[in-house]
Amino acid sequence: MRARVLPVKRSIEAWILAGLSLTSPEEILDPEEELKKAMQRRGKYYVKSPEVYKRLAKEIDIEKAMSLSKTFKDFIDFLSH
Repeated sequence: MRARVLPVKRSIEAWILAGLSLTSPEEILDPEEELKKAMQRRGKYYVKSPEVYKRLAKEIDIEKAMSLSKTFKDFIDFLSH
């Protein structure tokens, strides 16, 4: 089995923000805080947990996330091959 290190710039929350169509998510200094604010604007409460990530993963636009986040695109490309 071949292992590969894939960098995540800032955090996984930046990938989620990319999927929610926030521009330049990898440049946000505190993506977790920005995600919390984005969730509040949607009338939802954000708690860092696997269940919340699972729900958010179903809501994000994968194509948009790939276009806004190079590290997310690299991750998806790796999984696709």
